Amino acid sequence: MKKMLIELLVIFVLLSSFFDVSANPATKKERSNNIPARGFWIIKEMTTNKQLVTVLYYNNENHLIRKETRSKRYADTSRKKVVRSLKRSLVEAIDWTKPI
Repeated sequence: MKKMLIELLVIFVLLSSFFDVSANPATKKERSNNIPARGFWIIKEMTTNKQLVTVLYYNNENHLIRKETRSKRYADTSRKKVVRSLKRSLVEAIDWTKPI
């Protein structure tokens, strides 16, 4: 009986180490670092030139605040560097359009 209890305890410890049992979302890595708090961007592929894309920046009120053309390579959102660049451009555009 004691041996079976120890085996169950070992199995429980091993299984709990494989699964994230913490209920606190602050312990998990959050994606909020890459999600802008103010506004958003939309990437549209150009119909005339497939190597270029148009990036449209909007504020929270859905007003277009900036429009720029980028190479498709510099608009690949799977790359962290590109996402940081898009976020930085969005923040600059929002700060530029803010009334003083």
